Amino acid sequence: MKKLSLSYIRKGGNMLYIQKNKILIKHYQNVMTLKENLFECTLDKQIISISGNHIEIRYYGTDEILLYGQFTQIKMT
Repeated sequence: MKKLSLSYIRKGGNMLYIQKNKILIKHYQNVMTLKENLFECTLDKQIISISGNHIEIRYYGTDEILLYGQFTQIKMT
């Protein structure tokens, strides 16, 4: 499995900014799941699933959300 490092993923106006222990999601629509090991939200008709350990929301606004934790995997379906 590839380690997550400093990078970003951009699709249209949506963006994921990934750092070692934090992920900023811009223009999310709805949080579906928040557990210690799983975060899921909708983003432009797709579901983003983020797996890891100790996942928590540190900030959220109307169109962005900041997650902290030890992330292992990001899936877009």
